[in-house]
Amino acid sequence: QPVLDEDLLETVVHLVEYPVPVLGSFPKEYLSLPKELLITVMKGHQKYFAVQNAEGKLTNHFVVISNTSEENAETVTIGAERVIKARFEDARFYFEEDTRKALFERLDELRKVTFQEKLGSLYDKTERLASLMDFLSDKILPSARDSLHRAALLAKTDLITGVVREFPELQGTMGKYYALHDG
Repeated sequence: QPVLDEDLLETVVHLVEYPVPVLGSFPKEYLSLPKELLITVMKGHQKYFAVQNAEGKLTNHFVVISNTSEENAETVTIGAERVIKARFEDARFYFEEDTRKALFERLDELRKVTFQEKLGSLYDKTERLASLMDFLSDKILPSARDSLHRAALLAKTDLITGVVREFPELQGTMGKYYALHDG
């Protein structure tokens, strides 16, 4: 079943005059990438609808709404599959490049990014967040202080990764995947 996104549906409704749904597929190897990344590529760049199975797991299929007659469905499918494969290759490249460097190793790079002129860099913001987390954890859950401190330090590091630069709407989400990758 297609992953229905009301905003995407609204956009597609206004893009086509003669809507014809066409089912396409892509190589299963791309399913190793984060689900949210694949959906964002399909939705944001191509206006495709991702397809999931009955358990809610993403499949290697998508639906494109063609603005042509049904007789052209095969041509539309071939073109859509070629384009999505190229887009997924780009996404895989960024993801693999990002995972070559641990989030903790990116912490210093936050010094180069201004958060707000009077408040300093993203690194400064991260330091304030870590300090606040230390204070709160001491009051609420002292046993988790070290883990919470580290989480606060890493909270903004995905902002300087390739995937998030390309897909800013995935900030935080990609941080989770990179943190899991880093252990």
